[in-house]
Amino acid sequence: RVHAGTFHSVCARILRREVENRLVLRKTGRTADFVVFDAGDSIGTMRQVLEEQMFFTPKQSLETAPKLISRLGRERSFGEMPIMRRDEVQLYVEAKNRYERALIASNAFDFDQLLSHTSMLLRDDPDALRDYRERWPHILVDEFQDTNSIQYDIVARLAGARSTTAADVGMEGGKKNDVRASSLFVVG
Repeated sequence: RVHAGTFHSVCARILRREVENRLVLRKTGRTADFVVFDAGDSIGTMRQVLEEQMFFTPKQSLETAPKLISRLGRERSFGEMPIMRRDEVQLYVEAKNRYERALIASNAFDFDQLLSHTSMLLRDDPDALRDYRERWPHILVDEFQDTNSIQYDIVARLAGARSTTAADVGMEGGKKNDVRASSLFVVG
């Protein structure tokens, strides 16, 4: 049986199936009928947080919300805290925490969370990782060169990264990683 989809749609499918069954995901506070916030929804939610809870004016929130969402996305996708001035750090952390609570209250994940929570599931729940490796013994990734760090992490975990193999698969930034050759097919 073939399962096909974008990274986001496959991760949404995994989360819908597992969010109420796996302890590591139950902690997210979402149920299987969660909604997915697109970029506009995410920025709108961040603006609402800034204006209603952090006393920003509409003009300030219009300027600040997209920047905060972008920083949050980079932090989730690349695992790095964005470079900020000292006075920005407290604002960022407070806005991020309030934004996360607003998503939970809406039973929503944003696009970046679809990836980060799936990666967390595969990293922290060995049974889930085993189940998905058995379910998908072969993985085809189109346009592999366009994957970011978190997408690569998901694919490498599902494919069963090993330290010795004949496959030498490239990754963004020129880093090389070994992935089980028999299970990962790269196109593009």
